[in-house]
Amino acid sequence: MRCSLALLLLAAGAVAVQASSGRALLQGSATCPISGCKDANSCIYNSDTRRWSCKACVAPLVPNSNRTACTCVAGKYRTSNGDCTNCPKNFFCPGNGAGKVVCGNGLITAKRGAVSKNNCVNPPGYKYVKTATTVKAEACGDNTYSLGLKQQPTCNPCPPGFVTDPDNNAGTHTSAAVCLAAPGMYMLGDTVVPCPKGEFSDSFGRNTACTSCESLFGQGVTTATTNSTSKDQCSWSEAGFALVDDKGKVILGALGTNPAQVVAGARPCPQSYYCPGGDPAVAASQPTKCDTDLTIVGRLWTEGEGATSDEDCVAPPGWARSTGTTVVECASGTYKSTWDNTAACTSCGSGVWVSNRRSWITATDAYSQPTKQFKVRGSSESCYIQPGMGATVSHDADGNVELKAMVCPANYFGITANKWGMVATPCQACPANTRTGFNSAPAQYKAASYYTTADDMDTAPNTLSGLTEPTEKLTRDGYYNVTACYTKPGYGYYSGAASICPMGYYNAGDNREPCTRCPNGKSTFFEGSTSLADCMAYAAGYGKVGSAAALCYTGTYNDGSSEVCLPCPLGTTTDVTGATLNANTLSGNPVDTFCKLCAPGYGGSSATECATGATTAAKLCQDGYYGSPSRTGSDTACATCPTGRRFTYTYTNDDVYLPGATSRYGANSADDCIADFSQTVDGASYLPLTLRSAVADVVSLRGCVDACRSAGTCAAATFAYYVADTTGSGAAETACYLWSPKSNGAAGSGVALKTMTSTANSQSVQAQDMGTGIWTFYAKTGAPEPALTASGAVDITTSIPSGSLKLSECLKRCASDSQCAGANYAGLADATDPDSAITACFKIMTQTTASAALRSMIKADYTKFSPAMFCPAGQVSKADGSACVACAADTIKPMAGFAKCVACAADTYATADFTQCKPLAFCPPGKTLDSAVAANARFLPASCSSCAADDYKALAGAQACATCATSGNVNDAATKCAATAAICAAPLMLDPTDKSQCYIP
Repeated sequence: MRCSLALLLLAAGAVAVQASSGRALLQGSATCPISGCKDANSCIYNSDTRRWSCKACVAPLVPNSNRTACTCVAGKYRTSNGDCTNCPKNFFCPGNGAGKVVCGNGLITAKRGAVSKNNCVNPPGYKYVKTATTVKAEACGDNTYSLGLKQQPTCNPCPPGFVTDPDNNAGTHTSAAVCLAAPGMYMLGDTVVPCPKGEFSDSFGRNTACTSCESLFGQGVTTATTNSTSKDQCSWSEAGFALVDDKGKVILGALGTNPAQVVAGARPCPQSYYCPGGDPAVAASQPTKCDTDLTIVGRLWTEGEGATSDEDCVAPPGWARSTGTTVVECASGTYKSTWDNTAACTSCGSGVWVSNRRSWITATDAYSQPTKQFKVRGSSESCYIQPGMGATVSHDADGNVELKAMVCPANYFGITANKWGMVATPCQACPANTRTGFNSAPAQYKAASYYTTADDMDTAPNTLSGLTEPTEKLTRDGYYNVTACYTKPGYGYYSGAASICPMGYYNAGDNREPCTRCPNGKSTFFEGSTSLADCMAYAAGYGKVGSAAALCYTGTYNDGSSEVCLPCPLGTTTDVTGATLNANTLSGNPVDTFCKLCAPGYGGSSATECATGATTAAKLCQDGYYGSPSRTGSDTACATCPTGRRFTYTYTNDDVYLPGATSRYGANSADDCIADFSQTVDGASYLPLTLRSAVADVVSLRGCVDACRSAGTCAAATFAYYVADTTGSGAAETACYLWSPKSNGAAGSGVALKTMTSTANSQSVQAQDMGTGIWTFYAKTGAPEPALTASGAVDITTSIPSGSLKLSECLKRCASDSQCAGANYAGLADATDPDSAITACFKIMTQTTASAALRSMIKADYTKFSPAMFCPAGQVSKADGSACVACAADTIKPMAGFAKCVACAADTYATADFTQCKPLAFCPPGKTLDSAVAANARFLPASCSSCAADDYKALAGAQACATCATSGNVNDAATKCAATAAICAAPLMLDPTDKSQCYIP
């Protein structure tokens, strides 16, 4: 009440003021008559006009133009609750209290909040039409469209060629998407083009391709023109095709002849018809026969289906078109492989070619059903040559290349059965040194008759006599198998070829047998022998033993000129028994022998380097190499010993030691290769030695081993990875100690140290720590050896039975003990005999304390692989091992080492230096061993002397001279008895000027 009274008082005051100036401010009124006026101070009464006005309205209202009301701004209208809201679409709101006004006449607004009629536009699919009295929207017509919303006075035309579907509803042409390709057209990029021939389109659309007739009816169906609008227009046939009805039958006549006949598709034009294609109602477009009877081979055919014109009607293979429609069959000896109108068939070639119907062609009816097959001479495969014939490349009179068929002449053979096809098939020459038609050549491999080009193939063939002249060819021509080729005399047959009978063999010939070997150990004096009578000499590779012949044993040979086998040069050997001359042997050998392999344990860059008296002296394989007995051919070098053995140690990171390899002189196997330094047991392993020689400034195991290797007397190296500080620096130190066994002890005493293989030896049947069986010996060490501690020398003498107390048994006991590094023995009776008795045996034991800082490596010394002395060539160790002495008579030792001297082979003798054996003298014909020398020929170079009077010797060798039957008839050379006539076996003939000799005519 207090508030209302105050307002009335204020209003009354305002009215009094206005009245004094011509306008009176209404005061004391309870309500402003203008709805939405902000407050009483904003609502003013004008007494002159007697109207109220409002100068400020409550937001969002604003005074109208004359301030008589509060209204919304343009683009908005006032709702029933007094708020302003955006003018809705398709209306405009001019403001000033006008409210919302509909656009009308089909016009719309693009968005809400329109402020005037100018915001009314045509909708999509319409145009904006303005008349004198009004504006309105009109729907776009055919082939036009409108995006609308822009007061467009006209609709947009479709692009050239595009149209709209006439069945579209009014106002639906709202974008270019309504512009389509008309029936019979399709879109190609931004344009429309007519459907090509054979395709159609039956609707409006934006299709980018037309529907092909082929997709509906199959290949061969097309339309008459382009721009087709219906599948019913797919009624024409393409060239080479015939229409078929709904039963799959070819329509051979005009379409519609049978009222029920409709096009259901097409198929390739039937064989022996041609189909030009086109309108099926036109006779010229319908399938047409090539000839009247298509089941007869002597007619014009088409090669297959799909012919398009009468030019495709041709003579089939095996037939030629002579004139008009006449065709004739190819005669025997000719063929025709093509479907064409060639007037003549092709000749197989010159000579006695024949051909036969061999190719098949098939006739089909109008529905592709086979009706008949015919055999024709339809390819070069119809041509053939017959058994006993060949075909060679030749030239006709004009120089053109052709194949000539011929009956194979004497000493040749042809094919074994008919050979079809025109392929060069020359007659095959009989293998070298064979021939046909002599003696008993088998008739079953010879053709008796042949077909000729004039023959009727259903009758018997002509005889060979009609094809070959002169008459002699009847015997030796026309063979068709290599089996008909028989050897010439003096030749043998081997694996399809004939070879001259070598010395020691013979063959009478005209057979297919190998040469017959002379009786065991006998031979001939020449190749090509034809009878047993020629076996008069000793065979190469054999020698006379007593009164019989026997094979030369390995390491000896005979070239056939001697009665005895000769030893191979020292350092070489043979790989077979019965060795003889070989044309490929090395000329550097002292004799041209079959001794072309290096003997086991020998080696060089060639076998000549293995042979005594050759380019270099005989070479035993040296330290670190071996010469295998399995080498063959040019494999003559000594092989490097393999390595790969690993010795480990667990004390520090200095774990793996990889040794080198050494071997004895003349080693002949990789099993002879041993590690040059070895560790008895992997892991912690050292020898408990009391006498040690320290080496200064060596800080590694390898350095310590190298020091032992350089020291000739060193037998083992022990490396200390840790010793107490001796310098006061506070750091741990290392040390290297070398051990050399005592060498001034009692004779017959010694140390034998175990050796290990140079490879991992994983395949060995023997444990790796058992050693190789090869020992490094140090003589006169005393027993027990003073350098060994009590723990390092274990006496096992009493554990060995007295009858078995031998060096070999002592070493065996150590080998079988994995911790035994060697043996210390005494009382050895014979240093050259490992089975010699001894008087004491101590095992040298390796210590294997896991935490020990000591590691011992034992050296293998190839100069000490025997308790005997290492002696030079020609000398051998004495039994007590104290000195070297010369080899005994008739024995040799070619190289330095421990080997014993070996005896020379029979019929050889040792040289004065006992390093090689040489053969006894081999005297030429007419000479024999001097009787004064023969007794001592084993030691002295033999000499030869001429045969005595009336004696002769025809062959070279060591045999004695023989006496001629008639005194005084020996020739000057003492090689024959001139008056003794030789008996010559065929084909040898007696020499008319020297009747003791035969010669090969």
